[in-house]
Amino acid sequence: MSRALRSLLLAATVLAAGLVPSAAAAGSDDHRGWIWHSLTVIHCDEPTCDGTGVLPPWMETLRNPFDAVSDGDKNFYHQARIIAYGRPGHPHRCDETLFDRPFSGRCVVKDFGVGYIAAGAALEGRRDFWVSSETAMFGDGPLMDDPFAPYPIDTYQIAYPGHYTTKQLLGSRPEGVRLTEFVTRRHR
Repeated sequence: MSRALRSLLLAATVLAAGLVPSAAAAGSDDHRGWIWHSLTVIHCDEPTCDGTGVLPPWMETLRNPFDAVSDGDKNFYHQARIIAYGRPGHPHRCDETLFDRPFSGRCVVKDFGVGYIAAGAALEGRRDFWVSSETAMFGDGPLMDDPFAPYPIDTYQIAYPGHYTTKQLLGSRPEGVRLTEFVTRRHR
């Protein structure tokens, strides 16, 4: 069975079982697991993001709603969207080079996959969601397996409930940079 078909079957099972997360949370040893919801929003007024590097220079805004269901062993499956806005002056496109090549306009990526919760780079002392494998659709294009290889990938989605601000996430409040992350959870 192809990886794309397995991913589609997993997504269909999630939807049919009514397990699409409406709230989110951090990793836990609780045997019941969690249903998580995370929303990260990044906006940079100018291309260098005041030197922070939180977005590629061609990207102005990125919104990333991320829903996951985790088990008691810190494994999860997720469905997410990436809504990115590229700065004018570049070709309009929406594909797997989203983070590698300049583009302009709006690009919407829908994806789902599996992974685990482990130490990450988003915030010291907190765990992140790491994606091991995913299937994504760029705009209205076809499904693609693992478009952002190599895997695993740290999503920078914090696996701990809270409202995280620019200052918490970057250690300062750079001029023209807005970065927030909201994370909630509830038991499965």
